[in-house]
Amino acid sequence: MLTSAQLLIAALVQLAGGAALPHAPSGMAPQSSTAGVSQESQRPSPGARPGTFDPSESLLVDPIIQTDEPPEALSLRHLQLVYKGSLGAPASVRRSLEETLELAGQLREQLIGGADFAQLALQYSAAPNAGRGGVMGTFPKGVLDPRIDEFLFSAELGEISQPLQTPTGIHVVQRVERWAAARGILIRGNGPDARAAMARVQERVEAGEDFAELATEVSQDPITAARGGALGIFERGPVDRLLKLATFEAEVGEVVGPIESPLGLHLIKRVPTQELNESLRERNWARVRAIVLIQSDTPLAIPTGNRDSTATLQLAEALAARIEAGEDFAALASEYNDDFADGRGRAGDLGWIYRRQPSMSPALSGIFDVEPGVVIGPTPTTFGWMLVKREQ
Repeated sequence: MLTSAQLLIAALVQLAGGAALPHAPSGMAPQSSTAGVSQESQRPSPGARPGTFDPSESLLVDPIIQTDEPPEALSLRHLQLVYKGSLGAPASVRRSLEETLELAGQLREQLIGGADFAQLALQYSAAPNAGRGGVMGTFPKGVLDPRIDEFLFSAELGEISQPLQTPTGIHVVQRVERWAAARGILIRGNGPDARAAMARVQERVEAGEDFAELATEVSQDPITAARGGALGIFERGPVDRLLKLATFEAEVGEVVGPIESPLGLHLIKRVPTQELNESLRERNWARVRAIVLIQSDTPLAIPTGNRDSTATLQLAEALAARIEAGEDFAALASEYNDDFADGRGRAGDLGWIYRRQPSMSPALSGIFDVEPGVVIGPTPTTFGWMLVKREQ
């Protein structure tokens, strides 16, 4: 059972727009499923490469990044303008490609002239993230549409692209900050007493008192109060909210709030990332190895063998028992893995996987909630069963 302190940490992480991560202690983790993964997180972001069952690509993730360290990742926001004939455009759209390119060019000029990106996204963008300022989040190279990818990884911070044509429309893209750090002060409750207490805190901040010292003294979150209110170094995501959203929207040194949440009232100060301990940086990469077991009665149009669902589950359970008994995961993957892209030849190695990677199978989402060395599974998938190990 989680302690009250662990529950508070989990709640604060969720308020920051991240995932609460109560870690499994060691060894085998319980069977996982995709329950709790939002539909939006399973849907590829606009501009993401469409998923296919290509024998040259893994069933679980693409690309497979087998570098020593996690690769570079960058953040972006965009305007997506659809035209008649673009992929996913409503039947009501009558604007031609030429008209859309002209509009995109005009919007780009407005942005360069200082127009508010979020306002233009809300007014013109057809993307699901239009109401969130057009923010797509953070991505490694090779995940987004090649035209967007090429711009993002050659752009300077703040640079705005020329109109980029992809199957889903015309995009105007801006590279934005990836990281933002914050300190916070929590006053529990939302009633008159809490609001009066927060007003007194704000008066002291406005009078020039040191925010970190004040957080240590008055914040009612004992965990962050002990480190001067340090909340974390946040990475830009596609659905940032509350504390995390407020941090990215603030200037360095700016104090914002109070922000109301189920925990109470929060006062946030954005600080330079180097001011906080590096251990507070959000970690969204995992080095992963998997054993994929395909069953013959899968509904997907992929090559299958003669093993039905019952036999596949029995094999998965037998392999899990052998791993728990000490057998090497990679060696078993070399013998049994059915994944595409030479799954046995790479001993199940999926390389580095990013938490919000749109080309990642939702069945892998649980791997970010466990410590290195933990094995999850057997886990049911649309193609059969699998076992997954977090290695780093």
